[in-house]
Amino acid sequence: MLWRVVVDQALLLRADGGGVLALNRSGTALWQALDVPGTAGVLAARLCETYGSEPEVLAEDISLTLLDLADRGLVSFDDR
Repeated sequence: MLWRVVVDQALLLRADGGGVLALNRSGTALWQALDVPGTAGVLAARLCETYGSEPEVLAEDISLTLLDLADRGLVSFDDR
């Protein structure tokens, strides 16, 4: 997986040639927050100050985004 941030958007390029996915600003912030893995709740707590939203609301949005990224083969979940 290769990725770069260009004009506030993360561009994700799958190594298998599966194409490019462009993330919006909030998706890019989430992608960058994944440098330190955590649950949706932990990630929401990290991002709530940036977006001025309640962690519970962000956690739901983050969960949906992570499921979409997992369906595309871009992230995986650790059962620990």
